[in-house]
Amino acid sequence: MLNKLCLLLFFIPGVSGAQVVLNNDSDQLLVGKSSFYLEDKSGLFTIDDVLSPEYQSKLVRQEREAPNFGNKQTHYWNKIEVVNNSDKEWVFVVDNYSLDTLDLYYIDESGVVGKVRQGRLFSFNEKKYKSNTFAFDLPIAPKDTMILYLRVSSYIMQFPLIITTKEKFIETNYERNVFQGVLLGFLLMIILYNLFFYLTVKDRNYFYFIIYVFFTILMISEFKGYTAILWNGPLEFMRGHAPFITALVGVFSLIYSRNVLETKKYMPRFDFYFAIFFNSVCVIVMILDLFDYKLYASIMNQTFVFALFFSMYIMAIYIYRKGYFPALYYIIGSTLFFIIACLYVFYLTGIMPYSRFTENMLSIGSASEMLLFSLTLAAKVKIYKEEKERAQNELVATLQENEKLILEQKEVLEIKVKERTSELEETLDHLKTTQDQLVQQEKLASLGQLTAGVAHEMQNPLNFVNNFSEITTELIDEYNETSDLNEKELILNDIKSNLVKINEHGKRAGSIVKSMLHVSKTEQQQLTKGDPHSVCEDALILATQSVKSKYNALKFEVKTNYTKASPQVMMMPNDLTRVFLNLFTNAFYALEDKRKKLGPDYNPVLEITSETQSSQLFFRIKDNGVGIPQDAIKKIFEPFYTTKPTGEGTGLGLSICFDTMKAHKGDLQVESVAGESTTFILSLPVS
Repeated sequence: MLNKLCLLLFFIPGVSGAQVVLNNDSDQLLVGKSSFYLEDKSGLFTIDDVLSPEYQSKLVRQEREAPNFGNKQTHYWNKIEVVNNSDKEWVFVVDNYSLDTLDLYYIDESGVVGKVRQGRLFSFNEKKYKSNTFAFDLPIAPKDTMILYLRVSSYIMQFPLIITTKEKFIETNYERNVFQGVLLGFLLMIILYNLFFYLTVKDRNYFYFIIYVFFTILMISEFKGYTAILWNGPLEFMRGHAPFITALVGVFSLIYSRNVLETKKYMPRFDFYFAIFFNSVCVIVMILDLFDYKLYASIMNQTFVFALFFSMYIMAIYIYRKGYFPALYYIIGSTLFFIIACLYVFYLTGIMPYSRFTENMLSIGSASEMLLFSLTLAAKVKIYKEEKERAQNELVATLQENEKLILEQKEVLEIKVKERTSELEETLDHLKTTQDQLVQQEKLASLGQLTAGVAHEMQNPLNFVNNFSEITTELIDEYNETSDLNEKELILNDIKSNLVKINEHGKRAGSIVKSMLHVSKTEQQQLTKGDPHSVCEDALILATQSVKSKYNALKFEVKTNYTKASPQVMMMPNDLTRVFLNLFTNAFYALEDKRKKLGPDYNPVLEITSETQSSQLFFRIKDNGVGIPQDAIKKIFEPFYTTKPTGEGTGLGLSICFDTMKAHKGDLQVESVAGESTTFILSLPVS
């Protein structure tokens, strides 16, 4: 049925339409006016549908050599009848690399004899002819006739249709590549030229301009299909995002223009809203492109480019009239590009015909604009240089005037400096002496408070020793007086028991005295290796003995959980004992304070734990007392700062502890929740 239909189309007058006749005298033809077109808005037409008499009657004769239907997301079927009266090999070319999908059907008297698919959305490696156009072989024998049906699907509908010989196609493609290569090479030279100046003068305007030119090169390459040639593979995804790249060009063009024209200086309020508006438009274009609304992104891009350059053009004129000379080059460059951009928009909308000039005028206009913008930067740098030289000359003159005054006052100042230095040295010595006295007084005060409590507790083991000694003496007298062997044996057992208790309480008193001796030593110490757990235990013994007499109503529980490793650290035992003792004393103070507020329902607990992490030994001393307010934690280690009431603390205890831990190459930190608990964390490097 299809074969009969094709035969019918070949021989029915008025249906086949104008023919494209190929002969040996010509090697390239624009065939747009010899084609017919049919719009397929639904995108559902098949080749069989288009070949049917119903759709053949709807075909419309093309009026342009290069079909141009503007920008709209749709599908167009194009019919071209070709008669070959030559002996050459021919190629059918669609000269626009921005088309999404192209389906070409070959039809002769026997029906559809072939189909080839190409388009921007397909891999460049799949193309037979590696060019920035879409080229199809034309398998038509001499003296033969063939009908071509080209289905174009895209949001850009400008597609010049050309039939050319293979030789001419290769020649034209070579010339085009050479032209674009020279143009892109020129733009790359502009980048290198401005990169040199950027590295020399460190002016960020050169950096913005380099990025602007780079994305301009990217935009031209994308429109002309060279991104597919150069970056096919890892960057192949870029071929479908021309509006996104164009929006980036607009962003960096705006950044460069605002900086080089100094719009913030000359038009501050307008510049602010202007930047917000146009950057928002660019973002919207990028989002539309990424979500595949490329038609709307393209239309908005064209409007945006026109509005941006027109606005910057008006602003440049205004700024130039304010006396800013570099704006002149910007005006000239913008004028040239603005004219070419308008012509290119006319070409895209079909007002201007297709030609080699209209095809390349956007690239030519961009290169010209980049050159003139480079001159704008050069003029700006020249002005900066002149201003800098003038400022330097003024500075030199000022310095020369001030030099005399400086020399005159130099001697006077030297005398005053010597006097002041002497006074400061005396003051510093006095401050050091005062500081040492205060620290020593704090240590002595702490020792005095501790001694008062410990002295009371020492009375208990001494009373035990005295009492058991008296009882033992009486038992010895009874032993001497009795002759009963059984009674003597009982007396000896009692004497032994009493001696054990005397020894026990004597050791207890000795331990307290030993700890007191450790704390009371004040001479300079050297770091020695040892186990800090024994130091912690000595301090705990002293603190608990002292608190029993000072806070006799405080019934507390002490929980210890030390690491089993017992690591050795470099320490000064006496100073480290004072640190633990100070922290334990503060903890018992917090427990007593909370007991007074809560009464018998409160269970005071002091927890002491240690662990080793990453060559550091950590002690955590936690009490469930009143806690520390958050606003006080930051200042808790500052000298003379205390949270205790007036008269109950000097504010030097924790400051000394902090300095002592730094001298041990360790650290002291605090964590607290007001009203609940306080944890002091000591860290020491393990030897």
